[in-house]
Amino acid sequence: MVWNETLKCKIPEGWKVKKFSEIALIKRGTTITEKDTTKGDVKVVAGGLDFSYYHNQSNRTSECRGLASEFSD
Repeated sequence: MVWNETLKCKIPEGWKVKKFSEIALIKRGTTITEKDTTKGDVKVVAGGLDFSYYHNQSNRTSECRGLASEFSD
């Protein structure tokens, strides 16, 4: 482990610090409110740490990973 001045913590030797946008394509999903949902089995994340309700279709592929909106470059 070596000290990383940018992160102000130790990281494994050989690791590099990069902006998230340098390693991933960042896209926003489409907004859907609970009143606009159709009964289904797709979890909808609308803030918080867990999903909020279900809908009948997804707006992203299975390769998608969710991030909090507070996350920034």
